[in-house]
Amino acid sequence: TQSTWGLSNGPSPDTMSKTTSLCDSISSHAWNADRSMIAVAPNNNEVHIFDTKGSTDTTKWERLYILAEHDQTVTSVDWAPQSNQILSASQDRNAYVWNFDGTDWKPTLVILRINRAATHVRWSSDGGKFAVASGAKVVPVCYFEPSGNWWISKMIKRHRSTVMSVDWHPNGRVLATGCSDYKCRILSAYVEEVDAKKSVSGPFASVTSFGEVLYEFDNSRGWVHAAMWAPSGYALAFAGHDSTIAFVNFDDQGNKLSEKEPQLIKWKGLPFKSMLFLADNSLAAAGYDCSISLFMQHVDNSWNFVRNLEDEQQSTTTEKVSGFSAAKNLFQTKVTRAGPAIGGAKQNDAGIPPVNKHYNAITCLRPYTPSRKGLSTITSSGVDGRLLFWPLSSLESEFASLTVTEE
Repeated sequence: TQSTWGLSNGPSPDTMSKTTSLCDSISSHAWNADRSMIAVAPNNNEVHIFDTKGSTDTTKWERLYILAEHDQTVTSVDWAPQSNQILSASQDRNAYVWNFDGTDWKPTLVILRINRAATHVRWSSDGGKFAVASGAKVVPVCYFEPSGNWWISKMIKRHRSTVMSVDWHPNGRVLATGCSDYKCRILSAYVEEVDAKKSVSGPFASVTSFGEVLYEFDNSRGWVHAAMWAPSGYALAFAGHDSTIAFVNFDDQGNKLSEKEPQLIKWKGLPFKSMLFLADNSLAAAGYDCSISLFMQHVDNSWNFVRNLEDEQQSTTTEKVSGFSAAKNLFQTKVTRAGPAIGGAKQNDAGIPPVNKHYNAITCLRPYTPSRKGLSTITSSGVDGRLLFWPLSSLESEFASLTVTEE
């Protein structure tokens, strides 16, 4: 719902945005609260802020600001809807919180205390603190110290290798991490200066410690690229470099619903790099396959693959050809799919549209507009420099056919 994601309705796209690349490459992107502006990390030391002009056509967007405080590649950005603050992290081992003063964006110092690259960042749901994944095997959890006008950090030191991703539980007291030591962890991240006056309920509401390992999952046989909580906080998903995706369901106290969990799904394609819950019972995952795959939860709490988001558009295109021509087109498209990533044309020589809308790995999925049953539109960005909109209205019937047990 709208309150769950902290979103306001932006422009309503009827179709996918044009396939013109926004940048040469995009490592991360994040929207402001009303979807009128977007922060893009174009795989260099800058963060670009675009005014969307109320359009989902990226060719109409205007770049208003370039944030260039970092010395090396910006790896991740996030935008707090409540405070309108932008968070950026970089391989230069720094993070900045950017505040708009009415004319320009000004950075605020963050005391990270790490000696390796910062790899991923996320604000807590209320914007009171944020977490930074790093190559230093630690996760700084940062909160604002008014007396020094800076953000200070407390360290979680429970990892054995580079931390690839972080994601906050909706109650802000628990953090999920994906790590290159092949493990996904759930860690306590209660900060008394920030959380003491907040009343929370649901899973992990009783957590008042910091840095404690609540769960450690070693189901993956590769780096855990992404970990993400469901909007209600009753489910967690994580994806590994061994092309697996795992789901864990929890009860009101934060206990696993079954000792058999996590449920592990062995994916036949390439690994996922980013995930996004569309609702409590549905998840989108994307990565090196250059496509977005949908998973849904059934009444018995099990999760299954449903289809790729591109399937519907592909079926519309392939209806126009048949027989030998269709087979030839399919083969040619698959062969040339990665062309633009290495300097090729937007389409192949035969003028055939691509099988997927992305030509290279998808690095980031983000919520765009909410609906009564979850998200109605999401956005994706990738190594090919494209930022695409994905309307999900066609999934309403699929959502309706599934029922999630009330927690």
